[in-house]
Amino acid sequence: MSHDPILGWLTKTADTIDRLIEIDRRSRVMLTFMTSHMKETTGPLGVEPLRYFQACYSEVGREFFQAAENSFVTHHALRVLFWHWMDEIERVRTSRVGQGLAARGIDWPTLDRQVVPPGQPIVPFTYESVRDGLLAGALPAAPSPDNAMMTPAECSLFARDDLIFGQLEIQSAIDWAEEVVILWDVLRATVALDHDAESSPSQTESYREAARRVAERYEAWRTAHVESTRIHTNLFRLFSAGMFGFVGDRFGAWTISPVLMQELYLEIAAGVAALRGESDRIPALPAARYWRRTPWTPSWFAPGAAGLPPFA
Repeated sequence: MSHDPILGWLTKTADTIDRLIEIDRRSRVMLTFMTSHMKETTGPLGVEPLRYFQACYSEVGREFFQAAENSFVTHHALRVLFWHWMDEIERVRTSRVGQGLAARGIDWPTLDRQVVPPGQPIVPFTYESVRDGLLAGALPAAPSPDNAMMTPAECSLFARDDLIFGQLEIQSAIDWAEEVVILWDVLRATVALDHDAESSPSQTESYREAARRVAERYEAWRTAHVESTRIHTNLFRLFSAGMFGFVGDRFGAWTISPVLMQELYLEIAAGVAALRGESDRIPALPAARYWRRTPWTPSWFAPGAAGLPPFA
């Protein structure tokens, strides 16, 4: 980063967005391919979605379902961190840093938070209640149901290259985990920026160019992400009835998403509090069992990995 803290932060923010764009584009290739595959399967080939899952996933049904839930929750982590990041950027805009740049005639980047296609339903967002409770010293009620997660010895999807949907769920979770790591890094840098830092007159044009680049790269990423979300949503609509029909009444015995989601929420709320110097407001958390501990979690995303909570 630049020795000028404001310029360094703007540059890091733009570079981070470029990394998000790269991952989003990489993921879209996989999503587009999978969507075409499902359309071929359920269209010209005439295979009913339910029959597809029964024929291909009966041997690994529980593992596939839990891997899919892990993928969904990892993607949800991006949304939570994204909103924290946008909130921190807004804090910078209204701070002495942002006001100083505005006084020099530098347009502060306007970052549109609409990152899903307009009109698309959003999963109920309950993170705020968990965060607010923690900051008030209260832990949430234990999640239910609390089912057992597959063990590595019970899993085989990694080796099943004949099961394309299983590979999609595993690889999607890995791509989104990479974005989670990136967002924690830029969120930490944004929280750490001295809001009272003085802007340098000699850097005015550099600030202006860096702010312009942030706005341009962010809009490029937002546009790409909206399109990727649209493709992903269409894919989900193609297979959801078949998948949930296949799972059927085993859902209650197989699902691990309630535990995954609550552990994710607790980790992010405590991690952000630590970055803001508010750890003393957070009660001791129960030991996590599933989040970032699944059989499909890469080592660089597992507990103890650099750049991830808990933060001192």
